[in-house]
Amino acid sequence: MNNTVITPGISDTSLWASTMLGKNIFQFKSFATASYNRATLGGLQEGTGQFYYGTAFQIGLGALTYALKQFANDKEVGWSPKKLVLEGVDRSGILCQLIEYNDMA
Repeated sequence: MNNTVITPGISDTSLWASTMLGKNIFQFKSFATASYNRATLGGLQEGTGQFYYGTAFQIGLGALTYALKQFANDKEVGWSPKKLVLEGVDRSGILCQLIEYNDMA
């Protein structure tokens, strides 16, 4: 049940997030950290086919979201597989913690 409805807990953030600088940086990032720790890392540790099918479905829905947003804004949709996978991973949230660090940099 804890993986279905993700509620950030004390074990989901690292110790340096409790410092003054860490609190300022992680003020609104605790859900992304909890989601990554419980859903992505937990699913990888289980290693079931259901996790991998769900991950592929999430990436597909993320790519669909990208295409629909580009179409709604009258912009060109990049249909290359590389672009669709990158946008799908970015919008799916499966690697949200890593994507957040990339976006901050």
